[in-house]
Amino acid sequence: MKRKYLIIGGILITLILYKIMNNTSNNSKPSDKVVTEKVRERFKSGDITLNGESTRKEQIKGVWHYYYWRHFTVTAKSAEGLTGKMTGAVIYEKIGDTYSFHNYATGEMSVGGVKDPNKDEIINYLYANLQDFLGGAYNDIVGEKPIISIPDNSKFNWGSPEMLTLNIKVVYSRKVSYTEIEKAEHTYETMLFKNGADGEWNRILADNIEGEKKVISRKKYTSAEIDAMKTLQ
Repeated sequence: MKRKYLIIGGILITLILYKIMNNTSNNSKPSDKVVTEKVRERFKSGDITLNGESTRKEQIKGVWHYYYWRHFTVTAKSAEGLTGKMTGAVIYEKIGDTYSFHNYATGEMSVGGVKDPNKDEIINYLYANLQDFLGGAYNDIVGEKPIISIPDNSKFNWGSPEMLTLNIKVVYSRKVSYTEIEKAEHTYETMLFKNGADGEWNRILADNIEGEKKVISRKKYTSAEIDAMKTLQ
């Protein structure tokens, strides 16, 4: 009987230690201190700010799982004066009244202090690489060369000193059928990459499939007329 009590006692102690090690307590969400320590395990340097919480649930094989998200931001400054910012969350799973660490989630990353390029520099680079920029639309464009511009309110978002994201507006006329031409203004979220922080632009990724579109006009022609129109090729 004594052995039985020792075994039960050992199990209870193990359960209590498990809760302590996983920073949990009955019906109590993880404290700010506990969450901050968990963030520090993932990010060894930088200033940590906790900024909000949320709850989510998902069904896995017919069973509902409930999660508590504690959101955070980590900021750090380099010797060169660049400021890095990463958003994310520490995720805990709630089982009964117990919150156990489940995973990390990382969100947006941005870098401050990078000098923005001249708009003409970007536009000239896009014109020099139109096919890479316009993707599948390139082969269907007719008439004059597309008009590329950067909106005045477009933000220069640096994911790193080598990666820039911004919105680009493009106006062009495109074949949309054998007998129709559509002229439209497209807004593409565009990512530009450099070969090193001080290098040249060398790659483009543009959301030119789902980009926002504003139709300016749409006209009908004969198929022969469309075939005779000048293209970019």
